[in-house]
Amino acid sequence: MVDRLNNGSITAVISAQCFEPRRQASKLRGLRASDEDSTTSQTEPTQKALRESERRYRDFFDNATDAIYVHDLNGRYTLINNAGIKLIGYSRAEILEMNIGDVVSQQSLEQIKHNFDQKLRNHEPTIYEVDVITRDGKKIPIEVNSRLIYERGVPVGVQGTARDITERKRAEKALRESEEQFRALFENAKDVLFTCDLSGNFTSLNRAGEIVTEYSREEAVGMNFAQVVAPEHLHIAKEMLSRKAQADVATTYELEIVTKSRRRVLFEISSRSRYREGKVIGVQGSARDITERKSAEEALRRSEEQYRILFESNPLPMWVFDLETLSLLALNEAAVRHYGYTREAFLSLKLQDLHPSLEEAEAMASRLNRIESLSDLGEWRHRTAIGSIINVVITANITQFSQRQAGLMLAHDITERKRAEEALHSSQLQLQQSQKLEAIGQLAGGVAHDFNNLLTAISGYTDLSLRRLSEDDPVRRNLLETKKASERAASLTRQLLAFSRKQILEPKVLDLNLVVHDMHKMLQRLIGEDIVLSAKLAINIGKVKADPGQVQQIIMNLIVNARDAMPRGGMATIETGNVRLDEAYMLGKAAVQPGDYVMLAMSDTGCGMDEKTLARIFEPFFTTKEAGKGTGLGLSTVYGIVKQSGGYISAYSEVGAGTVFKVYLPRIAGDREPVKLKTVARSEARGTETILLVEDETVVRRMSSMILESNGYRVLQAADATEALAIFDQHRDEIELLLTDVIMPGMSGRVLAEKIGLIRAELPVLYMSGYTDDAIVRHGLLCDGLEFLQKPFTSEVLTNKVRDVLDARKSSGDLL
Repeated sequence: MVDRLNNGSITAVISAQCFEPRRQASKLRGLRASDEDSTTSQTEPTQKALRESERRYRDFFDNATDAIYVHDLNGRYTLINNAGIKLIGYSRAEILEMNIGDVVSQQSLEQIKHNFDQKLRNHEPTIYEVDVITRDGKKIPIEVNSRLIYERGVPVGVQGTARDITERKRAEKALRESEEQFRALFENAKDVLFTCDLSGNFTSLNRAGEIVTEYSREEAVGMNFAQVVAPEHLHIAKEMLSRKAQADVATTYELEIVTKSRRRVLFEISSRSRYREGKVIGVQGSARDITERKSAEEALRRSEEQYRILFESNPLPMWVFDLETLSLLALNEAAVRHYGYTREAFLSLKLQDLHPSLEEAEAMASRLNRIESLSDLGEWRHRTAIGSIINVVITANITQFSQRQAGLMLAHDITERKRAEEALHSSQLQLQQSQKLEAIGQLAGGVAHDFNNLLTAISGYTDLSLRRLSEDDPVRRNLLETKKASERAASLTRQLLAFSRKQILEPKVLDLNLVVHDMHKMLQRLIGEDIVLSAKLAINIGKVKADPGQVQQIIMNLIVNARDAMPRGGMATIETGNVRLDEAYMLGKAAVQPGDYVMLAMSDTGCGMDEKTLARIFEPFFTTKEAGKGTGLGLSTVYGIVKQSGGYISAYSEVGAGTVFKVYLPRIAGDREPVKLKTVARSEARGTETILLVEDETVVRRMSSMILESNGYRVLQAADATEALAIFDQHRDEIELLLTDVIMPGMSGRVLAEKIGLIRAELPVLYMSGYTDDAIVRHGLLCDGLEFLQKPFTSEVLTNKVRDVLDARKSSGDLL
């Protein structure tokens, strides 16, 4: 039989699996008879059908996914398909030489024998699990389905199928572990876990549920929700059961439970439907005791309400910020009102956005990293929504906000106090300087008066002596030298008298343009050939009342001072112009009255002065020149003449950048230019355009911004060129004018304008500076023909100049 099976009688083997045993045996006998009795005649169609049937069975056998095998009653394999070979890893020839005990474990062999004895011998098919040992020693669990093979009613072997159940075993193990974990979690959970049927009867309850409800598991299972839920919350329990259809949606409720001892406990319950075979069979959920939490929340709510009232009603700006990110989390109405941002815009900021510079923002962040409790963080600067800078004193404290570590900050605005203190300090310094100069002047005037009397006597007696001596008398030469010395001394006393404002003046109504024009040739000779002297005289300049000679003395002393500051040559510029010094400009300046003035400015490209030197330049006998090179009375004389004429003099200088002196003499009332009296000019000076203002001096920037904004303009402020480029990148299509200082730390206004011009060549630019415009041009910082605004300027001058530049650009665009 084995030989026949090996020789290809597969039809009989497969049939043994597919049909009843007796039918299989019958077919086997038929096949055997066909093989043994070759003389039996068969028709050709019958043989062909038999071959076709055997071919189909062979294909099925070889290509089956499960292993199919046959072994005799002694356990020796007689047939195996490709899946069986692949399963245990031996070749077909090797397997046909092996016994069943060679490929299964000893335990599995005992199980096979048991199944054979109990079922196969009783003609029953059997299904069981055994472990197969592969060629490489790996143990694989398989599921076997086997039955006996009969020949002529006698069992001759066993045929079976084997399926690798490794993955199924792994899944079953994972399922068991999962169920064990679930059971452990269910029993050990701190929250109450339960299930109930559609009627609300409990079907399971964990240990936590027993503890909280005080019912044992046996007591609880079978009880209904209505028996443990407070009567006033029964409708909530019914709603929970009625939402069973929403299987994938967990719903949260708050229910009050009545325990076995009639104690009430508030629970937060999260539940969802339970399914079995696609049908809802009940509800499963978890419940957490929130009685203490609710009490704490209520206490917190009352506390937060009190805090909110205090927070919102505080007149000082306050805000809460995240200590880690410095993002603003909350703010009071005072902050919104004081800083000008909308609440939404304010909450989109970070704390560092309030500071006008990166350095200040980083310094504040560093301070905040070190605070542990209430801390006075000192004085800082903040930027408001309109770009103005305010001075604030900051106090901060650590707090909790929305369950995270936060800071509470209070800002006390001291801008006005600071401005008043600075103005007072500046006024005090100027007053002290003025008092000092006044005291020196009084002393100098008294000395000069007495000294003049002595000089008069010396000069008179010298003249008398000269009359008595002959031309060849040797003493005459000595007396002439004495006379020259007295004349030089008289010149010094005149300067002292000018400083002390005790000289006799002959004031006249003057046109400063004519005075400068008449002196131009003499000044050029005085200043030398290596210095270029130029004049920028304003048209329709106002009139002043002053001593012509003393005005000439002012101009000569200033030009000599400029010459001495440029030993290697340079450029000097004289300018005139009408100005109005308003209260905003005069802030912090002592003994100066706002009003209309005529300005006479002298600028040079010399070595310049530091602040310490600049503070003493008007003191008599103070000089930075070498001994014997100067008396130190030149600028003192200028100071005295200006003050005696009712004017004001200022100096602006930087080391290596030259010096500008500006003399302001009062304009005579009624002689101002007619255009200054027209109110139309002021009306026409308003506008709505957006202006990028770049100025490194905070006071000037703030004042300029306030003037422009009060006239309708929108102003974007920048403290330097770097900040200006960042603002321009954000608002490049909105900005219609660049108003920039010329000389700034880092990048100059000219370089800034060139960079912006690469992006928007048509954008108009208005330059401004404390130097005279001609001095700036000669410095190579500007090109002739560009718009320029001289400092100091008045509100009217600023707005009219801005309007003129904007209108000129628009007119140019219309012509194009």
